[in-house]
Amino acid sequence: MFVFVFVCMCVCVWQAAGELVQEDRRTLEAKLMKTKEQLQNIRRDLESVRDASKLTREDTEHQRQEEAGMDKFKTMKKAQSGDAKRRIMDFEDMEEAEC
Repeated sequence: MFVFVFVCMCVCVWQAAGELVQEDRRTLEAKLMKTKEQLQNIRRDLESVRDASKLTREDTEHQRQEEAGMDKFKTMKKAQSGDAKRRIMDFEDMEEAEC
């Protein structure tokens, strides 16, 4: 019962202070953008000091997939789409690429 009352009170406060919620959202978005920019800067710094002779086969495959615009979410979506026969063929193609 306490949790229900607490949740109801929070919802009422948020509804009453719609501007506050919007301001919090803008603040959060600004923080996220700043963090994203910092991560991109770190990634660029690390790329500049990477030793190409120490790259593994998995590293090169990951770079190729990133350049093609694939990430783990797009790969999962692709794997779940289509009929079973196509998914099996895609999986077998991935196995052949790894060998």
